[in-house]
Amino acid sequence: MVHRRNTIGVIKAYIQEEKQIAFKKQKLFMSMDGEVLSDEETLRSLGIKKGSTLILRYAPITQISIKMLMLCSIVKDPCSLSRTMQIIIHDDTYKDFIDGTTKKCRISYTLMVAPDDTIVAVKAYIQEQTGLSFKNQKLMNEVAVLRDRQTLVSLEIKKGSSLILRYAPISNDKFTSCVINVKVQHGDTIGDLKAILQEKTGFRFHKHILMYGGQILANEERLSLTMIN
Repeated sequence: MVHRRNTIGVIKAYIQEEKQIAFKKQKLFMSMDGEVLSDEETLRSLGIKKGSTLILRYAPITQISIKMLMLCSIVKDPCSLSRTMQIIIHDDTYKDFIDGTTKKCRISYTLMVAPDDTIVAVKAYIQEQTGLSFKNQKLMNEVAVLRDRQTLVSLEIKKGSSLILRYAPISNDKFTSCVINVKVQHGDTIGDLKAILQEKTGFRFHKHILMYGGQILANEERLSLTMIN
């Protein structure tokens, strides 16, 4: 599902999410001999309507047909861009359990980008690295939330600059009861079990709280010592 107000950058982020084609490897065209579409351009400004066709070029050579509400078919061929600048992302929504209490713990990691990347491109890279959907992300500087169409160079973001990442945390009211069956080894730890649950459910490792007998289980505890059979 896309909208005419979406930018080309957002379309590329959707393609990455749906088809696992890295954002930065994509170039979109309106025709085989047309010019590359800029990430900042909107579908409306380009005259793209329901049923329109875009050409997607990227490596390796392959061809697929993708049907969406407004984009019907996409063809891919070799083309790639490189990221040359390193910035720092501060995950400001990260929470962990320390001594049985929820505490906010900012974590940081580096990300390779290009100076002319848009904010939605950076979100796509974060999704590529962490699995967090670009649609749920908010990127901020020390002043305000950054818009998807803005470029790093226009925001004067340079090598070594920092951005703050925030997203909607998982809350209990979004859950219904369910049973998840997993296979574990006798010597596995609680941390191993959390990793399996992350792979199975998509919920990030540090969001899991596992309890047994009314007690929160530590990551280093072994299942065999908690009497879990």
